[in-house]
Amino acid sequence: MTLLRTATAFAGALLLAGALNAAAAATVSFTQLSGFAGGGLSPQTVVFRADLSSLAGDAITSVTITDANVIAGSTGRFSGFDVDAVVLSTVLITSGTQVGSLTPAATFDFAGAVLVPGTRTPPEEAGLPLFGHNPDGSLNNAIATLGVFDGVATNVIPGAFGFVSLGFGGSLTLNLTAPLPLDGTPLYLYIGEVGGGEQAIGSVTVTATAVPEPMSLALFGAALAGLGLVRARRRA
Repeated sequence: MTLLRTATAFAGALLLAGALNAAAAATVSFTQLSGFAGGGLSPQTVVFRADLSSLAGDAITSVTITDANVIAGSTGRFSGFDVDAVVLSTVLITSGTQVGSLTPAATFDFAGAVLVPGTRTPPEEAGLPLFGHNPDGSLNNAIATLGVFDGVATNVIPGAFGFVSLGFGGSLTLNLTAPLPLDGTPLYLYIGEVGGGEQAIGSVTVTATAVPEPMSLALFGAALAGLGLVRARRRA
């Protein structure tokens, strides 16, 4: 009976710690800023801002952008939301012309980005991936350059540069290289859409994790101690 009770307490502490470490995704809303960012002779990247200052959780771990699956903007390889850049910053700006003043608050793992290509409108251009995608479906970081608002708004190749087209209903998930603590400090998520043909009305989710509270850690430690006691009794 003692062995059963101790093992049950240990399992309960594991479940509690696991629950408090669970990730929760929150859908965020955006405000479109005035002015334009981007590269080329005539910048045409529309910048959107989301306030994450009151986001629930202890640390941000990833951001997912999903196209709204509304037919708009360019066609073919340039279908869907055209992501110019994704930046987390504590700096508040009110115009797309001010993106140069943004200091990143965290680093995204762009090399490990997860792309789910959406559909496209004609021309299909068989054999050619959506713009900014590699043939294997991964993110072409040499073209997309998602850490900088440098998108060149054209569907002519060569010429187009600095963004990735998601396709209709497609998505992009970016993980942070390290969790970004949520401690009440002002925090904003900025994304850019090249050409302004799409609005940030799709699903943009931010995943935040919760860390164990001191009490849960104490329970976890007590459970481990109990397990050690069980093992000692078994040896005896």
